Amino acid sequence: MVDPALTQAFWTIIKNSFEVIGAILLIFLVLGVIKHLSDKNSGHQKVINKYFEYKILGTEEYDKQLEHKRNSAQENIIEINYQPYRKREYLLSRSEYKFYRLLREMIDKKYVLFAKVRIADIIEAKPGLGDYISFSKIKAKHVDFLVCHKDPVMLRIAIELDGNSHNREDRRERDKFVDEVFANAGIPIVHIKVTNWYDRAELKTRIRAVDKIKYVVKQKEG
Repeated sequence: MVDPALTQAFWTIIKNSFEVIGAILLIFLVLGVIKHLSDKNSGHQKVINKYFEYKILGTEEYDKQLEHKRNSAQENIIEINYQPYRKREYLLSRSEYKFYRLLREMIDKKYVLFAKVRIADIIEAKPGLGDYISFSKIKAKHVDFLVCHKDPVMLRIAIELDGNSHNREDRRERDKFVDEVFANAGIPIVHIKVTNWYDRAELKTRIRAVDKIKYVVKQKEG
């Protein structure tokens, strides 16, 4: 006859074994779910806008799809590499746009108006020792507005619209440097304070007066 205590011990071992196996399976299941969610979140998800569907892939494949798009009437979807950028809704702030519209109405038809122009695209450092250092000082700076002759497009005058931030010490230093850069390059530059209302006659006078300013460089090259 089988000992009841031995039988009880046997079934206890079996029960405990199933509990351990169940716990192990549950752990593996949880780890699998966590890994799946982690892979999903860390990967670059497709972002769809009205133009393209974005996905990671190589340049050659992108070129093939682009060529296919040009030669096909199919849906215009091209897969490209994800990059952490997005467009800004507006190029100009409200105050800048208000001033831009005013300038556009004021300037003569023989001129054309540009906004947010990088200084390094209109002024270059003089060749020689330290030219890269000079370039690095202007490469990340821009001027608010640039009035140019329309045909051919040639630089005429730069206009800076100064808000309250220009009262800071660092901004005053920046403005002084930019003014000296433009003066050395022979491009007139004028600063206009942001306001709720602009007197057109006064504004025209301020802009025209810049042409009469003569700059003297303290220390010439050599």
